[in-house]
Amino acid sequence: MDKAASKNQAQQQAGSRPVRLAVYLQCDTDVGGQFQYALSMLRALQLQQGNFQLLVYSSRRVWEEYCNKHDIAYRPFPLRAAASRIGQRIFGRTLSSPKSPHWLGRLLQKHVTRDKVDVVVFPLPSTLTAYLSVPSIMTIHDLLYRYEPQMCDDDDSDAAHYDDLYQNILLNSSTVLTDSALCARQLREAFAVAATADIQVLPYCAPPYVNEYLQEVAADPIAAAAHISEEVRAAAAQPYLYYPAAFRRHKNHRRLLLALKQLKDEGLPLNLILTSPPWPPADQIQAQVAELDLNSTVTLLSYVSNREVCYLFQHAQALVMPTFNGPTNLPPLEAFALGCPVVISNRFQQSEQLTSGVLLFDPRCPEDIARALREITSSESLRTELIAEGYRRDKELNLQAFSTRLAAIVSATITRAQQ
Repeated sequence: MDKAASKNQAQQQAGSRPVRLAVYLQCDTDVGGQFQYALSMLRALQLQQGNFQLLVYSSRRVWEEYCNKHDIAYRPFPLRAAASRIGQRIFGRTLSSPKSPHWLGRLLQKHVTRDKVDVVVFPLPSTLTAYLSVPSIMTIHDLLYRYEPQMCDDDDSDAAHYDDLYQNILLNSSTVLTDSALCARQLREAFAVAATADIQVLPYCAPPYVNEYLQEVAADPIAAAAHISEEVRAAAAQPYLYYPAAFRRHKNHRRLLLALKQLKDEGLPLNLILTSPPWPPADQIQAQVAELDLNSTVTLLSYVSNREVCYLFQHAQALVMPTFNGPTNLPPLEAFALGCPVVISNRFQQSEQLTSGVLLFDPRCPEDIARALREITSSESLRTELIAEGYRRDKELNLQAFSTRLAAIVSATITRAQQ
């Protein structure tokens, strides 16, 4: 049976029963924002279980445990999470690689047929859609390698690799999700020939752990505070700015440190707390902090829990985010929900995501970063204004809005495939 005939058969079967939706999840917690996006997508689909029957394909223990806890059908693919460490080492990189081998694609299609799946959702880029006989929904988060190549780390700068990957996705996926109208335009411009997929905008929402933390604090502030380590409490004891980001080139820590050095030399020393996933290591940033004589004002926390991230947002003078990455990012959404003013790069029309409720600066210019930091730390009225605007924006970009929009995209994808 060819791919078109198989797809027609699957559509006919779907017409007589609830839509069966599979989510392909091979990321782990150590990938930071990508994991949180995948979790947000799964949570959003859980809110729509009256419309869809959910199941998850994964070999990661974190997703198996989540599915068991939330009564979601789980299919170990292609390994059980409890498989030997040797097996995980052999297959782990292959499973999470965007470019998937033929055998993996054919195996996934067999699972999809066996489970009578009607549509498959991929929160992270993958070439597996080329092997599927049912509609698929894929995510492309940004085109940093094209629009800011000088800021890419070596492992993110292979333009030919990403061009090939995204062309494959746009040719073989039914729908491609992106976070903003700007990124959608960039995809159409960069891959005009290949863009046969329907490109849809699905704005980010704050990660689920933010609302969980707020509920814990509202229910029992003392119990919630007990989860915060002494190290984090000590770091947050004095007024500080906060920047949660992996120590990668496009995150632009260097220029932020130069701005702090300038302010310190002017007699305005500001405290900064940095948190990051365990990789890449902090050695280079630590050396830069020492070189600029900022050891007394810059704190690098080696590991913080999700609760502690929320605590740091809640108690910070502001989130400062000099990133070149975009068009949109997750930390500003966390800051909005947690009452933290946002001071952020003006690259890639950040205002499309953030509207007017932020203070913008040029991330290429340490002097302009310093200007923004001076403003936010010297004006309580400005902080109050930005916090209020952040709360308003959070209501527009919450998980329920994300869920409703995603459900509409899934339904439209299936409808198009049936035409």
